Amino acid sequence: AMLVMLSRAVVRELEANQRAPPGGGASSRHAPSSQATAGVARVSSAGTASRGPSGETPHTLEMRCQYIGESIPVAARKVDPSCVELLAQMVTEKRVKKGQFVTREGDPGDSMHFVIEGSCSATLHGRELERLMAGNFFGEVCLLETCRKIQAGKDLAEVAEAVRRIASVVAVEDCILYELSADKASQLLARSPNMWITLETISKRRIRRSSGTVDAMKGVEGGGLTFD
Repeated sequence: AMLVMLSRAVVRELEANQRAPPGGGASSRHAPSSQATAGVARVSSAGTASRGPSGETPHTLEMRCQYIGESIPVAARKVDPSCVELLAQMVTEKRVKKGQFVTREGDPGDSMHFVIEGSCSATLHGRELERLMAGNFFGEVCLLETCRKIQAGKDLAEVAEAVRRIASVVAVEDCILYELSADKASQLLARSPNMWITLETISKRRIRRSSGTVDAMKGVEGGGLTFD
């Protein structure tokens, strides 16, 4: 009888092992989902430090150089690598949640932003003027005007009060931005004429495009428009 009981126990154990899933008997419901795996792959390929846009791990200098080098104002011209590195050292990394305002109409125009991850929307009175995707930037019109006044010998605080943004920029999704302040930008742009020319070219195009929209909405003259 004892042998029969032991035989039955061995059979039950063998049957249980055959039914168990491969990989050490772990249940399949504990395996990572394809959605989670895709998310990890996306974050890794983007070069972020194991977290998405909402994470708090700051980018390294090497990562900032890479992202800035791929941005429109830098990639559009052959900007010297030393200037790219200097820019990467000067910017401040900002992480903005979906729905959060980056700038608001009437704010001092003392900085510009590079969109590194996510996307933002430039709006005026609730109407979208432009969608700003990763690799794009905004605030260069204000920044250039502020830098001109600083180079002319005016005080930054006084200039910031005089140059105001007419549009608001809100995060459409969780974003990573690099902010370049006017006081640091004036030093950088003096060393990199190519970058200054590129920013001026793009800002003039943006002014022309946004002036028509603002004129239609507010009936104001396009001259002297400062788009964020």
